Amino acid sequence: MHAPVITGMLRGLKGTTLHHFCCAHFHCPTVRVTFDELLIDYSKDLPKVAEMLKVHPVAPEDHFRMLPGFKNFQSIKAGDLLAEDRNGNIISPYDSHILMPLYQQQGEDGFFLIKVIE
Repeated sequence: MHAPVITGMLRGLKGTTLHHFCCAHFHCPTVRVTFDELLIDYSKDLPKVAEMLKVHPVAPEDHFRMLPGFKNFQSIKAGDLLAEDRNGNIISPYDSHILMPLYQQQGEDGFFLIKVIE
């Protein structure tokens, strides 16, 4: 599909379309790719394959606040300060890349940490 593949996402995400396909025993769902050129352009500098290392779940009572400036696939180091919540600082436990940092008010995942494989 000309987009990064993130392995292990089913371990951290519940109720996704991926779960539906797996649980419904779809073997190879057909996906119509209409915008190949757009996907190729957007993903040209992104990793081809990565593995999910960590999901940071959040709840409204956590008062989660992502520190500003993080972008998808940005490289981070173990020990980097990523966010804050009612318990204090949230530090990266890994040299990794960050994915989907939560800057909006809604969401149950503060961020994902991934390891680039390819």
